[in-house]
Amino acid sequence: MEEVASVVSHLTRDGTSERLNDISVLYKHCESPDLRVVAEALKGIGRVLVHYRQSIRAGTLSSSAQSKVKKWVEQHGHAYHAVLAKLATTSKPQAQVCAVRLAIEAAREEAAEGLGKAEAGYQIMELRIQGLMAELLTAPTWSDYVAQFLTGEFVKRFLDVRQLLLTYFRTCCKQVGEAESEVVDTNFMKRRRQETRPFVELFKKRGLVPQDLFSRVYSILSEAPAPVGEKHQDALDDFLSGAAEDEDGEMDGIEQMLLEGRAKGSYLRNYRRLFQDAWLQLLGLPVSVEQCPQVLQFLPIHVM
Repeated sequence: MEEVASVVSHLTRDGTSERLNDISVLYKHCESPDLRVVAEALKGIGRVLVHYRQSIRAGTLSSSAQSKVKKWVEQHGHAYHAVLAKLATTSKPQAQVCAVRLAIEAAREEAAEGLGKAEAGYQIMELRIQGLMAELLTAPTWSDYVAQFLTGEFVKRFLDVRQLLLTYFRTCCKQVGEAESEVVDTNFMKRRRQETRPFVELFKKRGLVPQDLFSRVYSILSEAPAPVGEKHQDALDDFLSGAAEDEDGEMDGIEQMLLEGRAKGSYLRNYRRLFQDAWLQLLGLPVSVEQCPQVLQFLPIHVM
């Protein structure tokens, strides 16, 4: 633990950027069998990246070092999230939770730094979380523990994370569903080759079948809050118009935003359509025989 703290201090000390390669020491600690050491090393990498992003924005680096450090931060930002995604797909529940929490928090921090550039901050968070979910959805095995953690910690609490994940699930299910139903036609296949469907390519590369995607998305989507019913619509309309806020400017029962700075209204207004679209795309995939009874019991009560 002390060595990790020492390396972080060494890397973030004011002065030359020549010590940047020493971050490899932190990555080495990520291979430790002790999860506490791994967690501290990952947090340390995150702090180092934040430090240098702030240095770039503040203009405290020399002109000769600016471009070098900017490229270094970009490269290690991708590497950092790749390590977190890999850890999230291990067989150890504690490691999975640690990785998911750190990945989403790192995405939020990085996005918050970019909020001064219009939609740049939200796009950063979207890309980072989508990258994490792509690895989780295409992992060799699915972890119900991760699914429960994601829904309890993020999907049920944060409007923006919920919309981000449901939008991504809708896209993934649509891509896999279209790939599954394609007819062998020369012109059709030629046109398809010109389109980019990165999730399908990764999904097929990992040797998964549509039933796998259905089961994995279903485990999270079935726990997502249903859209506001008609009996609560008046309260929601009052909230959106500013008539039902409490002393803190919030409405009881309305979830928060992980990334502050964007109005909740658009999320709340669009959620019903997004919820329905995500389910429609999911139900376009084949369901395993074992899961059919569970799905048939769930749909009439919670979705239809």
